[in-house]
Amino acid sequence: MMTWKGKKMATKSFKQMVSTKEIRRADAYKVRLEDLHEEPGLNWRRYTDAFHKSVEELAELIAGGMEVDPLEVRPREEGGVWIVTGHRRTRAWRLLDLSGRLQRDPKTGEFLVSVVPSKAKDRRQRLARVSTSQDQFELTPLDYAEGCRRMHEEEGMTPAEIAAEIKKTRQRVEQFLKLSTASEGAKALIDAGKVSASTVTRLVRKHGPDVEGIILERLEKAKARGKKKVTPAAMVEAPASGSPVVPDCNAVVAPPPAPGPHDDLMKVVREIVRSFPTEVRAGLAEGAEAITVTFRASQIERLTEILAKAEEA
Repeated sequence: MMTWKGKKMATKSFKQMVSTKEIRRADAYKVRLEDLHEEPGLNWRRYTDAFHKSVEELAELIAGGMEVDPLEVRPREEGGVWIVTGHRRTRAWRLLDLSGRLQRDPKTGEFLVSVVPSKAKDRRQRLARVSTSQDQFELTPLDYAEGCRRMHEEEGMTPAEIAAEIKKTRQRVEQFLKLSTASEGAKALIDAGKVSASTVTRLVRKHGPDVEGIILERLEKAKARGKKKVTPAAMVEAPASGSPVVPDCNAVVAPPPAPGPHDDLMKVVREIVRSFPTEVRAGLAEGAEAITVTFRASQIERLTEILAKAEEA
């Protein structure tokens, strides 16, 4: 509700806003750029350098004549409308306006934006709509993590409920929620491309939220090997707090004991992990829900032999 001279006013309907010319209707509803407002906490996106760069690129495309789809909006009690989808488009128009490149009407000085009423019935559905529209710029795993956190903590939604709304599996939502608890330092390393979101998620599950130190330690070791990024394979070697350290199998410090089933298993697993092709590693970095991996027949035979030997022991 809004107050005007001591009286409460109900939120206007779209029909009422058309009658007062707050919204114009042609082929679609039209709203002045100044009457578009971002609802606090609705947009999942984290305003990183990559996001701002994408807005600049979109502004150039719009300036070059690219057609833009109508924004989804809902009436705002204080006047104007709340944006449900189209946050980047709105920012791109405003960026062009600041540089004097927005083509405003020479007579009225207005710039009208095409909009359609959002079908989302409540904030839960509006939050979910942000994730399914994505405005032609895909959400990152950290964006999803923040959005799922809001739906879980602020709206009281379970992982299963969130999954149904955003069209993801419950397991994937649980991964996003775990990632959301990572320290800001760890998230900054993801943004910098030093480690993948999926690797950080596994580390948080194993060590707790503050994993920045572990990542930096492994990053230094990766740099010594000529790598620029901490890979999932490198993180397998990071021991859990209080757990025994698994020695480097390549380091010779004493005559090794006779290999047992565990040693053989670790050798095969290392061989398999290190043989993952680039496509598999890229899928892990992007947080893919399912990845298809092809094994050599000899690897499967060795795994079968090791398991049989372990069962006989």
